[in-house]
Amino acid sequence: MKPSLISIFLLLFLSCQHQPKAVELNGVWCNQTDLIHHCIYFDQEKCTLDQTELNDFKILSNHEIQVKGKTSTTNYLFEINKDTLRLKKSQENAFRKFTKSTKKNHQAIQGLFFSQVSEFSDFELYLNPDRKILLRINYHAKFSAGDYVSILPKPLFDLILELTKSMELKVVPTLKPTIVSDRQEWGLKLLADEDYLIYHNYEQVDKNHRNLVSTLEKIPYFIELKAGTIGEALNTIRAYRKKEFERNLKAIRK
Repeated sequence: MKPSLISIFLLLFLSCQHQPKAVELNGVWCNQTDLIHHCIYFDQEKCTLDQTELNDFKILSNHEIQVKGKTSTTNYLFEINKDTLRLKKSQENAFRKFTKSTKKNHQAIQGLFFSQVSEFSDFELYLNPDRKILLRINYHAKFSAGDYVSILPKPLFDLILELTKSMELKVVPTLKPTIVSDRQEWGLKLLADEDYLIYHNYEQVDKNHRNLVSTLEKIPYFIELKAGTIGEALNTIRAYRKKEFERNLKAIRK
């Protein structure tokens, strides 16, 4: 073999050796700042970031992604170091830090009931394993009150399942010693081999529970609201949340 050909092959070999490894950006990453619980999710070519919608994304290089929404396209710079993701829009100065969700349970969730009320919204929902949603909006700052039936997009369904796996499910129904603001109340019922009821002001409720709730609160934005009949399916979870809220009030008045 001629020396020139050997040199060419050597250069090609060294070039391949120094090419950066492909980055896999997937899974659930959560960021807690004070009382804000914000999780983002990457799955194949879909993601949820700052907008309350499901977006397409692609990796432009090992440190840049492009996110395409309904009306705009935004580039983000990112860095991954083990279980930490640092992310910022290209024009921003500071990175935000997100941590990869870790599993605390392996329960197969067969259904989920959720009830919440705040100064911005008051609604109940049920999500089944087929991604079907029953939603009753009593009040919402953006959407009309009514009963709705819809289907949750699969990436968002997978996000919710991943967030349920990050939680401690057996939460003792003991109220926190100091009652916090009652303007934001939520109740959660997870259907599994054993059913689990969790209320926002239980002592063992932590950031992982609140990560799930912050995603569930956004569901009306993620689905197509179609009027439907839901019957009495959501009454139980609403009654549970109200019962625990009344227990809160009694604790405050003691």
